[in-house]
Amino acid sequence: MDGGNSNHSGGVGHHASGPVVWASIIAATCLLLFFFQKILWLVVPFLLALIVYYFLYPPMQS
Repeated sequence: MDGGNSNHSGGVGHHASGPVVWASIIAATCLLLFFFQKILWLVVPFLLALIVYYFLYPPMQS
């Protein structure tokens, strides 16, 4: 118990990243791949790090 000082609501339907955020991430990734085809080796690790972050974020909050 944190005494009500929490910054997030624990209610049902609370989503940190919705479809607009995911669509933006995918669009930004596609644009990066299109414009920077020569430096793909920089984009892929960043994308993997982003995916791992979103997979590990919920377990770290509990």
